[in-house]
Amino acid sequence: MGALTEVRISNAELERHNSLKSRPYVAIRGSVYDITDFVDRHPGGRDIMLLSAGRDVTQVYETYHDIAKTEKVLRKYRIGVLTDSVLPTFPAPSEFQTTLRKRVADHFKNTGQDPKFHAFHLIHYAAVAITTVASYYAQFWLPAVRDSLVLSTLAAVILGVTCAQSCFSIVHDASHASFTHNPWLWTLFGAWHDFMNGASHVAWFYQHVLGHHPYTNLQDADPDVATSDKHFRRIRPHQKWFPFYLQQHIYAPLMYSFYGLKSRWDDVSNIYITKSRGAIKINPLQPHQHALFWGGKAFFFLHRIVIPAFYVSLPRVLFLFMVADIATSLVLALVFQANHVVEHVSWPQPDAQTKIVPVDWMEMQIVTAQDYSHDRFWPTKLTGGLNYQVVHHAFPQICQWWYIELGPLVKDTCREFGVTYHLRDSFYEAIKDHIDLLWMLGRKEGGTVVTGGAAGGKAGVWHGDQMKGDLKEE
Repeated sequence: MGALTEVRISNAELERHNSLKSRPYVAIRGSVYDITDFVDRHPGGRDIMLLSAGRDVTQVYETYHDIAKTEKVLRKYRIGVLTDSVLPTFPAPSEFQTTLRKRVADHFKNTGQDPKFHAFHLIHYAAVAITTVASYYAQFWLPAVRDSLVLSTLAAVILGVTCAQSCFSIVHDASHASFTHNPWLWTLFGAWHDFMNGASHVAWFYQHVLGHHPYTNLQDADPDVATSDKHFRRIRPHQKWFPFYLQQHIYAPLMYSFYGLKSRWDDVSNIYITKSRGAIKINPLQPHQHALFWGGKAFFFLHRIVIPAFYVSLPRVLFLFMVADIATSLVLALVFQANHVVEHVSWPQPDAQTKIVPVDWMEMQIVTAQDYSHDRFWPTKLTGGLNYQVVHHAFPQICQWWYIELGPLVKDTCREFGVTYHLRDSFYEAIKDHIDLLWMLGRKEGGTVVTGGAAGGKAGVWHGDQMKGDLKEE
């Protein structure tokens, strides 16, 4: 490759190359690539390339690509080596990971199915969209509903639940590029989040695709579990204990009601002020992304507050808005918590010096997630397949329609390699695990000393169910 490939590039310099103006770079497995000339040739579109620039994208790249097929193309753009890492890194793919990826690829090859499409999934999209519009319309323009506080409140609840459904399906699929092969459709579906939910799909991409998925349950990396010294809840034993945590199993689920309001403010704060979503840096937005961001905020405010106020009283509008928003927030937050912030899953810790996580990335995806209600149609559809969270985290690029089909394959491979697969019979059991975690860590004695990671300086893995005794390194 020659001397040019050994130019040493720091993480700080890599982060500066985060737009076309500065020539976009990415890092993969310790090598740095200048993707300026590839941005417009990328089959997944330029938006994903520019959103991802200026950082280590190893896990995202290896998830979405057949490495054997893309390595030759990638090699053309190599310009140097990365000298340091700010966020955690992972060992090379293990035999477990390569075996599981091959089996899933072989499944689709043998069945002739398109991993990114199923026609009936469009019916699900249509049902969500129609129910959203109908429940919104009924509150203010259908006399039988509008003139009844009970019926209009019920319609607001339905609107809130269907808005959550759109997040689980339309928006979530778009962020992962998991439905269809068309980048323009991913942007269109993502814009639903901006215009109908009032939340930025770009901010969600940084939090979810570049944050939560690559660094699941890693403190100081995964935005979904980031906590301050005096956070409103205590979900990890290294957090300092305060007396108010004694009641967190009661008040924390109630505070999830404000998830939607907080997310909309965080969009503005993260994109335009801090320019980060926790530890995940946010790149400068392209012109069309600025337009979608502010256009979405304006449209949401107009159609949810201003326009209805011409037909019913403003207090009534605000009441119905809060009912719907609380319903959306609770559905989203409780489903998310039941998947990861629960009693039995693992919480890997990187080495404090090297930043290396001592677990294969695919294995980490399995052991940090919890499934429930397998082989049941309604739980699967109503959660957008997130009752198969293990499958989703292992293969986020695959359409959720196929999760039921892939579940047994993933479970069998985990059993063969001795990888723990967390599965509950029902959503009730899964959310109970979350409440149990809050209860245990709300007790002062629930915060025993962690022997690995941030508290101990060494890499390790701890589990929520170890909190009944001393936490141990695995």
